[in-house]
Amino acid sequence: SVATRLPARSSARWVEEVKKSQAPRSQIDRASLPTRLFRIAMRRETGALTLMQGTRKKRIYFVDGVPEYVVSTDKAELLGESLVRRGQLLRMEVEMALAMLPDYDGRLGDALVGLGILGPTDLFRAAFAQLEERVMEVLRWESGEIFFESGVSANEDTLPLGVRPFELIARGLKEHYSTEEIGKLVAKVGDSPILRVRKEPVRLGTFRLPEREERVLSTVPPRFSIPELKSEALANKSATAEEVERAVFLGLCCDLLSCEAWADHEMPSIDFMPSPLPRIIAP
Repeated sequence: SVATRLPARSSARWVEEVKKSQAPRSQIDRASLPTRLFRIAMRRETGALTLMQGTRKKRIYFVDGVPEYVVSTDKAELLGESLVRRGQLLRMEVEMALAMLPDYDGRLGDALVGLGILGPTDLFRAAFAQLEERVMEVLRWESGEIFFESGVSANEDTLPLGVRPFELIARGLKEHYSTEEIGKLVAKVGDSPILRVRKEPVRLGTFRLPEREERVLSTVPPRFSIPELKSEALANKSATAEEVERAVFLGLCCDLLSCEAWADHEMPSIDFMPSPLPRIIAP
């Protein structure tokens, strides 16, 4: 079954590719990390995003802006470990499949299905959940180097799993950015004016935000400040201060909102061609 065709790539091979890469690198910045993922998805980029911190390395391969394959030096992200952690399989069953890898071209998914340990549909769902987790985990990185190489492919028989990148960014922010951290990041904007983008680069509903946070972004005036928005939300009980900050943070990261103070202080140099500046509604 095509659902069992999960790639099995040599760790040494891709790590060597990373070492040889001449792509310009920049330091990971928490304020702009979600923006990197967003712009790859929005521009429908095909290539590889790499993060490095000492011996820790991670590489996400995108096809038309959608993540299709992830390799990592973190053993906890391996498919077998993921299945055990979720309670879907016993470690003994994973070890049994690992012992049979030579008979299945080194593919754990094929071995699990071939041995009858996991059904093809269950494997597909597990692979989907694993890929989502591995992509969102990027938003946990606090330091290290990051770079994107356009046109680079995984050179594997990968299976498109239909991951929704914009929804993953929103979920990743919720899971890996604390309320306190987001509060500190948006506090740097102070009471600087924020402008609503004239035309959303992607439909707001694509992010599948919590209802109250989506309402914050869908009803912001053409020009506002964070203190003003908080005050209004608290007055009409439409959102908490934390929900406003989280919504605005996503809006700034994903080009739904524009603020000179944010761009000046938080955006690093982008290591691939920048997109046109979003159009804004005149104040």
